[in-house]
Amino acid sequence: MPSPSVWLFIPAIALPILFIALLFVWKTTPRKEFRRLPPAALAAGEHKVLVLIPHPDDESLAVGGYIYICRQTGASVRLILVSDGNCRGLRDLRYQEFRVASRELGISEADLKFWGYPDGSLRLYQEALVEQLEQELEQYRPDLLIYPHPEDKHPDHSVLGRCVERSLKQAHWLGAQAYAYLIHYNFFQLTALFSSHLFPPRSMPGNHEDWHKIALSPEALGAKRSALLKYRSQRRNLFLFPLFRVSLRDNELLCRCRIASHS
Repeated sequence: MPSPSVWLFIPAIALPILFIALLFVWKTTPRKEFRRLPPAALAAGEHKVLVLIPHPDDESLAVGGYIYICRQTGASVRLILVSDGNCRGLRDLRYQEFRVASRELGISEADLKFWGYPDGSLRLYQEALVEQLEQELEQYRPDLLIYPHPEDKHPDHSVLGRCVERSLKQAHWLGAQAYAYLIHYNFFQLTALFSSHLFPPRSMPGNHEDWHKIALSPEALGAKRSALLKYRSQRRNLFLFPLFRVSLRDNELLCRCRIASHS
């Protein structure tokens, strides 16, 4: 007969698994609806893509496969790292990891821009961000704009997302299709532990429910995995490591926010 300690160990393992399983059912879009999601627009040839990134690693976690696919089809892709990633005093290391990871996705250093706003404090620079974003849109004129979801629970992500949408409203040039990516939102990433796919949240406030999916080929998924492996400083973080694991699924998600769409 098992010892009393064994009987205590069983619920300690089973309850967290049951909790995540219930989250999967409660928080995510049903599988039938997921299969009906339209594909996100891809860039190719003469198209230009602008990806806005709050912190080093967000690009690889959320849209690493998408970036790789766009580069492989010949599109120009520019990555803008908005913060300095320095909340733990690792700015130089994280910048270097960002450069190396970007190369894995097919992005040269010439297509990287560093804006250097203080990590964790983007809320203090919203007016400056909106102005700089407007200038970037006018000068680069992307066909596709990829940015953090304004409902993301990380303050830097949500602030940057709202600033992007403000700049889109105010910019004189409105030619870009705009898609938002989501990373931190009510355990939504952890639900992927029970599937090879990443499912959208079941519901979100406002006009942010127009989800599209990107199917990742083995090659694109491999490039994304290689990029994430370059972020050694983040993968050592016990809170972030699960996020790195569940982001490696057969698809990525983008939300066509109606408030930001002009095409």
